[in-house]
Amino acid sequence: MKKKKYDSILSGFSIHTFLWKQFKNSIKPSDYDPKRRPIRQKSGERIFENGAIFATKTKCFIKSRCRISGKIGFYVMPLEKSYNIDSQKDLKAIRKFLKN
Repeated sequence: MKKKKYDSILSGFSIHTFLWKQFKNSIKPSDYDPKRRPIRQKSGERIFENGAIFATKTKCFIKSRCRISGKIGFYVMPLEKSYNIDSQKDLKAIRKFLKN
């Protein structure tokens, strides 16, 4: 944060994929038009937040009342080290991975 003069930083990994949003009975793309679907590899890099690191300067947090604000930086982590444990299923998968 100091080196690049960021106010906040978060961690994650970069992906080249399209995102879809689920509705009651169907799904729809959230970041492109299917009628003009670009080549995925040329669609541009997207940043996927992994939740491992969030850091914000105190003065920015007080001013914005948000944990990420101001000039925001990104700490790149490899996908294979970006585990989210949000459910019992996730925890079970991580335990199995660590056991092996």
